[in-house]
Amino acid sequence: MRQLVVLCSFLAPVALARAQPADAPAAPVEDEGDPPEADAEEAPLRFDLNAEYRFRAQLNRDYRLPGEGDVPGRLGQGVHGLQWLRLTGRMFVEERFELVGQMDLFDGVLLGDAAEAIEADGGVRDDRDPLGRDAFDPRWLYVDGETPFARLRAGLVPSHWGLGLLANDGTHERPFREYRFGNRNVRFELDAPLGPEHLPLRAMVALDLVYSDPFAELRDGQRALQAVTALSWDGGEHRCAGIYYVFRRQREDAPDEALESDDFRVHQLDVFFDVGTEDPSGARVYLAAEGVMTWGRTAYANEGGIPDGRFVRTPADVRQGLFAAQIGREGERAHAVFEMGWASGGDPRDPNVEGRGGMHPDHVVGLILFPELLAFGTARAASLPQAQALGRLAPPGTRYAASRGGVTGATYLFPHATVPLAEWLELRLGWVWARATSDLVDPHRQRARGGDRNFQGGSPLPRDLGWEADAALRARWQRDRYELTGGIEGGVAVPGRAFDDGAGARLPPVGLVRFRAGARF
Repeated sequence: MRQLVVLCSFLAPVALARAQPADAPAAPVEDEGDPPEADAEEAPLRFDLNAEYRFRAQLNRDYRLPGEGDVPGRLGQGVHGLQWLRLTGRMFVEERFELVGQMDLFDGVLLGDAAEAIEADGGVRDDRDPLGRDAFDPRWLYVDGETPFARLRAGLVPSHWGLGLLANDGTHERPFREYRFGNRNVRFELDAPLGPEHLPLRAMVALDLVYSDPFAELRDGQRALQAVTALSWDGGEHRCAGIYYVFRRQREDAPDEALESDDFRVHQLDVFFDVGTEDPSGARVYLAAEGVMTWGRTAYANEGGIPDGRFVRTPADVRQGLFAAQIGREGERAHAVFEMGWASGGDPRDPNVEGRGGMHPDHVVGLILFPELLAFGTARAASLPQAQALGRLAPPGTRYAASRGGVTGATYLFPHATVPLAEWLELRLGWVWARATSDLVDPHRQRARGGDRNFQGGSPLPRDLGWEADAALRARWQRDRYELTGGIEGGVAVPGRAFDDGAGARLPPVGLVRFRAGARF
């Protein structure tokens, strides 16, 4: 009933939107800039509603994952279909203020198999209930407008910066797969220009209560507060740079009286630039890079049980780094990019330092190695303590072992290209090579059994993650505000020795095919 009330309240402006003239200006779903200009005689209030529906059918080999007790040693999912509906409503007030709301509906497994014991992943691959809690997900509800001194944003606001390694709003397309999560904060933000108009320099300050990001879910009792400031220069496409700073404090509700609640405090510094020029043929050549440094203290990294059922938490230093760079060429015949990235690994055996860094899950790299094998391998390891009947509680920090599909504790190469075949059809090709930046130690096995094993139960010493080759055909038909999309994408991954099991057996090659269909209006 609560979900129905939320849905009805969100859709209340729809009738008003449909009552407006058919030619009323509309803002695209993913456009977060200034509202379109209006004629002087236009009404002071305008409404707009956009909807996007997606269906994805996937066939993949049901590969090996760690299993114990009633949990099988496989993913448990070979064929499945996912659906997703996103509604975005906007109300413009005299072209000075904009009220924006967005909600995801009916997100989950529509048909086929559901994966088992991967709750820590945070996605919907294990959810067969299209009307469950995650099927009604409020994403945005904020006001955006100009004041005499600064641009103001307040409410449930998306957050994005640079290439999206740290802050990613979940609306930026990647070569393969698609965005899923997105940072959302209950935010009060002021963004003001510095200097004259010909110098596009801006300063931003914001205060956040994190609603949802890779490290906190307010609905699950993880309360994170942030203070954010940024200085940016934006001279247009491939002419921007900036520096972004975050101070974050997070506390977690104790899930049981036998658990203690604690917090962590971290500082994050993010530097980004994107510069480009035209080559003699008229194509755009550019270089973009982003680097993130995180430091502070955490009480979630090191947790061990003691006889009375409580957990001892030893605070650890946080020292993590992320880096990604893209060299690209955008021409009429192709858009080619050579991307490389690095996420620190640290020493998983050092209880005094947490050095394993992870990129945002919406910065998707490839189809299989990171979004499938590592995502669900780490999710299974993080979910096993809750899934087993072990007669003891699981440390709440265990869930942080799940990468959720982001590049975590690894370095990678990711060249990819997009080639237009027709006005409505394009071909995408990509290749991924990856290697871990530290030994792969499963934290659950390390705590439960006192030994160092990887997520498959094998030796943690091999760091070769393997390689994959990917391809996709994407079709898009558009007329006025209506758009139909379709396509197929697939790949084959050859896992490296980092996926060997306890007997030294290699993980066989993993293939995957995904069929895509969607509509936007």
